[in-house]
Amino acid sequence: MLHRAATRVPFYRSHWEARRRCGDRSSWELLDNWPVLEKDQVRADPRAFVADDCDPRNMFHEQTSGTTGKPIDIWRSRTTVSTLHRLPTRAPAAGTGLPTTSAGRDWAAARDSRAPAAPALLGVERGDAPALPVLVSLAPDLIPHYLDALARYRIVYLASYPSSA
Repeated sequence: MLHRAATRVPFYRSHWEARRRCGDRSSWELLDNWPVLEKDQVRADPRAFVADDCDPRNMFHEQTSGTTGKPIDIWRSRTTVSTLHRLPTRAPAAGTGLPTTSAGRDWAAARDSRAPAAPALLGVERGDAPALPVLVSLAPDLIPHYLDALARYRIVYLASYPSSA
């Protein structure tokens, strides 16, 4: 991934070319050699972060939520969008109040005031770990159940708006 960024992404390619012109021979294969990217750098020229082999005309143009008051423009491939927003196709567990499909990013809170079992809320049935990304309600009283399920099912990746996380 680092090699691809250094050779195919205009912003990073220019960065490494400038370092090379100054005699810096650090390897781009080591993350420690990379600069910290500031949001303002992305805002200044967002298309400079689209790889050469990607055509923005065939991608989805989106903006981050802008919780700081300054959203960032990004482009995502159809595959990326599909992966990030894929929803479980199984019916929800009884009592969760979760829909089976949604075009949005938020699901309504569970209808039952008693917190249902976290696996049901995470789209887990019969003890199976979730195979696809799932969306969950952010009802505050359910958070302890989500945390238990994250640990129990060894969830290693969580995508969220920063304010939600």
